[in-house]
Amino acid sequence: MIHHTVFFTLSHPIGSPQEASFMEQARTLTQIPAVTHFEILKQISPKCDYTYGISMIFTTQAELDDYTSHPLHTAFVQNHWIPNVTDFQEIDYTPLSHDRGRNDALICAAPPSEPCVRISRTRLSGQCFTPLRRLFSSSL
Repeated sequence: MIHHTVFFTLSHPIGSPQEASFMEQARTLTQIPAVTHFEILKQISPKCDYTYGISMIFTTQAELDDYTSHPLHTAFVQNHWIPNVTDFQEIDYTPLSHDRGRNDALICAAPPSEPCVRISRTRLSGQCFTPLRRLFSSSL
């Protein structure tokens, strides 16, 4: 599973007819085979300068590659994306367990300044479990 996400800012004001037209055109990307879980997102955090996001999921890398070269996608990029988007960041990612081929978990129970702890399902028993239980109970 691949999450294909792009965060972006439009050159048009929020609520403008141009913004509405861009979003309508973006929705046409759902016509491309293999696009699932399509969402247009509004950014709400003051920590980020991007205004919007588009997110979708593909089952395989081949599906993402087909999407990227699909005529509807390339037309959207040329006719709507390039003329209307002032800044963007594209991110393609997979769940951690898919990368590792095992049941890893990324545990972040520490303050943001501390590193996260990576454990596997098998390490949740025995000696490793007690310190983690203390870590979780102290952070709740």
